[in-house]
Amino acid sequence: AAESQLSGFIQQIVVPPDLITAICESEVNEAYLAYVVELNKKVSFAKQESTAMTSACADMAPELEKLRSKSVQKIRDFLLQRVASLKKKMTNIQILQQSVLLKYKGLYQFLLEHAPNVAAEVKESYTTTMSAIYLRHVKGYLTELMRAKLEPATKSDLLGTEEWAMSGSAGLLGGAAALFSAKPATARGDKAYKLGERIGVLEQVSEPPLIPAVLQQQASEGVHYEAVFRSFASLLMDTAGCEHSFMSEFFGEVDAFDQVFGKAIFHCMENLEQHLIASWDA
Repeated sequence: AAESQLSGFIQQIVVPPDLITAICESEVNEAYLAYVVELNKKVSFAKQESTAMTSACADMAPELEKLRSKSVQKIRDFLLQRVASLKKKMTNIQILQQSVLLKYKGLYQFLLEHAPNVAAEVKESYTTTMSAIYLRHVKGYLTELMRAKLEPATKSDLLGTEEWAMSGSAGLLGGAAALFSAKPATARGDKAYKLGERIGVLEQVSEPPLIPAVLQQQASEGVHYEAVFRSFASLLMDTAGCEHSFMSEFFGEVDAFDQVFGKAIFHCMENLEQHLIASWDA
């Protein structure tokens, strides 16, 4: 029994040469993940109080620390490179997240356990990168949609605006009469107050977001702002849901979610506010 225990102890604490070579020289890939898992077992075993007190552990501790340090550096470089690849134009973010990053979430967990400061660096790089990407995409999408936005009513369509006053009118009575005098040629009368088919946007809430390129190909007259709002809100919610799921699975938490989407959401709200302030829509 004692011999069996000794054999098991040696097997768990000793690092075989092939593992040392793999950790130090191999490229970071799926096979490397297996090497890291094995190293993690040995490092965790060496940290146990009963193990740390042995002379064998004292002999192996420096070697384990070198391997830990080497693997941390390689994993850091690998993950930062993958995060940087998200910045490339025409990159499908969700495919890269699902097929690449999630496949290596074990590497991030290794950093989280054995190099928290490096894990924090990787996480910060990811949140900063994705925040900029989502903001850029939202700005581009909104810019294209706003080009197709219709103006259902203008300043000239409002009743009682003083700018309709006829020249030469003076005094209280003249001013009051001028309020209801002839409108400018640009005024559209009561057409500016008719909803027409605009209520149809309520039936399209579940429809896919508008695609600017398709709108241009269809040579449509344009869309009202409520259609613009529906589209960017729908796209933002779908994207946010996917990002939330990814962060929860990869990082094990979503505390940085606001950092990722904060600027994009603020830009959308700013767009809405600017529209409302400048709108004469009834």
